[in-house]
Amino acid sequence: MKRERDLIKQIRQEIADFYTKRIPITVVPEEQGRREFTYEFSQRENVALIDLYYNSQFRSGKYDSEGRQKIFLNEGKFRTDVAEMQIDIDIANFLFLPSTSDLWSPWLMSRDFQQYVQDNDYGQVINSWGADLPRYGTCVGKRVGDEIMRVPIGRLINTQNAESLKKAAMSGGYAIEALQMTPQEMEAYPDWNLSGLEESDLQGAVYERYGLITPAHVKLANDETPEDGDWDEWRLGISVVNTDIHKKEKNGALVFAEFIDEDDFPYEEAHWQRQDGRWQGVGEMENQFQNQLARNVSTHLRQKSMYWAAKRMFTSTDDAVANNLAKEVADGAVIKVGPGGQITPVNTQTQHLGDFNAWDQTIENNADKTSFTYEAATGESPKAGTPFSLQVQLDRTLQKHYGKKRENFGLFLKRAFFNQQVEIFKKKTRKEHSLTFAYTDEDAELLREAFIYTQVNDRKAQNVFAGKVVSKAEIEAELREELARSPYLVVDIPDRFYDQVKYHTKLIITGEQENVGADMQTLVTFWQALQQAGDPRSEKVLEQIMALSGKNLRMIAGMKPQQQPALPQQAPARPVPTSSPVTPSIDVAA
Repeated sequence: MKRERDLIKQIRQEIADFYTKRIPITVVPEEQGRREFTYEFSQRENVALIDLYYNSQFRSGKYDSEGRQKIFLNEGKFRTDVAEMQIDIDIANFLFLPSTSDLWSPWLMSRDFQQYVQDNDYGQVINSWGADLPRYGTCVGKRVGDEIMRVPIGRLINTQNAESLKKAAMSGGYAIEALQMTPQEMEAYPDWNLSGLEESDLQGAVYERYGLITPAHVKLANDETPEDGDWDEWRLGISVVNTDIHKKEKNGALVFAEFIDEDDFPYEEAHWQRQDGRWQGVGEMENQFQNQLARNVSTHLRQKSMYWAAKRMFTSTDDAVANNLAKEVADGAVIKVGPGGQITPVNTQTQHLGDFNAWDQTIENNADKTSFTYEAATGESPKAGTPFSLQVQLDRTLQKHYGKKRENFGLFLKRAFFNQQVEIFKKKTRKEHSLTFAYTDEDAELLREAFIYTQVNDRKAQNVFAGKVVSKAEIEAELREELARSPYLVVDIPDRFYDQVKYHTKLIITGEQENVGADMQTLVTFWQALQQAGDPRSEKVLEQIMALSGKNLRMIAGMKPQQQPALPQQAPARPVPTSSPVTPSIDVAA
């Protein structure tokens, strides 16, 4: 596109092109009398049709040509919701793993981060991305300061054939976000130049554009006069224009413009399935367009067939018979028919019910194949007679299909959310604060034992310096009694504690829990064999089984009591104190 010195004019033209033009995806050349065919695509029309179909609305309206309301049997919404469920990634899937022997600091950081995300409702943002990806084929995130938000795809105006929004903005294209803002909301941005503008001037929508601009545009936005050389250098930047695109005459104002670094580009994106030649991905709703069209045709024909089947019509050779038996003949009346005359009902029942059923089943089968919504994906029981080996194969196929989609979504979350949020989280939790754990929380039992182990040593040293002789067993009993009086365990986090933590992050995405059921069954069989043999290693196997099911044996059953060692017969008869359980040490102040 030609680069305009008048940035308002250029943005208005870019918006008009997006709304009115289609881009060619592929061209089928003319051959043997067949005319050339070009497959074209409009992102705006595609998003609008997805919204209509997802909400069970017809593009042509609710009523047919005869004034009857049409029935929409949705083929895509259910399959889109199944895909959303299959790629769900929870905050708990993001882990902080220790890079040193300090095990507890990353664990505390992970717990604190999960609470921070929940307190800021970021789980809802992640779920919204998970809904957008299979529905529209694309989900978009944006960072604004310390906030990370979802960008509705219907709000984006971009180069339709771009590989990514970032490449579009950096290569002469555009990535524009339409924002509906009142004049009062615009005044909340101190960097925007609204001087000399009346409320009547601030009309239409606000368009935030990322693309190439010049130093002249930056100066114009600040009411400065550019020099001739200011128009020569084009760099990546942000510009904000307020204009009403529905008015033909030029209107609006350039209220902000500045250059940005490539690393500060605010958008991140993920795509369900890519198609060369277009930016928007292909989602499950779009995959079902043809199936939905076939279903609409079938349903409409069935509706008309049922409408006619509900009618009662008759033929007669006698002119004296009433024209409308339902209205002109009373209940119980005797109908007089002339010599040779007769009244015969007209058969209005459909003769193609089997064809309708077969056609509908064909649509359902094709929809299931294109979206991988077999019984294993939807939670339904397999059809009677399905061989076990076939069901296993289907399960593996589903795991591979949705595993790739989930991995793609997980990588997007790492880029757009987790990697950025960790630094924001560390900044916002830099001051001293406390974490509170209930004893029913996961791993709280281990944390309590670590706390006891640390405090036993500390109090033992304090007693030595004070000249007191108190055994470790007595100190441990005293600590357990103190902890038993409170249902919570409070851990104080010092200032800048997380800045010193050595960790690496991991997002559990796919492939790590595929064979949990089979592994658990194998371990259960092994555990039963060890139990019957009295092998002490059975407890380790039981811990692994509980871990696979997401539970913690020590949290449920508590720590295993320590047995006192048997005294040799020649040893003097004096009590032997019970040693404290060996648990990881914790020192959050380290």
